[in-house]
Amino acid sequence: NVHQGTRKYFFSRNEFLKVYSLKKGPLKDTNKIDFDNEVNFLENTPLKFKAAKLKSYCEKGESLYLLREKIDGNSLSELISEEKDYDAEKVINDVLIQLVLLEKSGLYHNDLRTWNTLITAKGNAKIIDYGSISSEAGDCTWPFDRFIAFAIFVHD
Repeated sequence: NVHQGTRKYFFSRNEFLKVYSLKKGPLKDTNKIDFDNEVNFLENTPLKFKAAKLKSYCEKGESLYLLREKIDGNSLSELISEEKDYDAEKVINDVLIQLVLLEKSGLYHNDLRTWNTLITAKGNAKIIDYGSISSEAGDCTWPFDRFIAFAIFVHD
């Protein structure tokens, strides 16, 4: 029931398919913006930023399809809720490095959350939700400040 049921995710061994619906009122615009942001980011990933590889995308009817490489790992939010071990200092450092790489390219992640951070088998943190990356320097929710969002992320 992601985004009021307007998004569906499908996983295979090596690929990840995201399907956005353009049917529902106010989320229609949000889905289109996030889709466009993700395609733009994956087609123009900043040097040294390790992102999933874009494989294909298209618009058909009232749906948008984005196929990309799957990143193996568990969300940080899962690890926290299941009280599993992870190196918090390494996670923060890895995330900061990625945020700096984005900012050097004039880009910002406006939804930095534990559920948008994957921890790989080697313990590396990877920011996901590429649709939340754009030139807008802010956060998606009140108080819309990226520094406060980062402080909350660190606290969580």
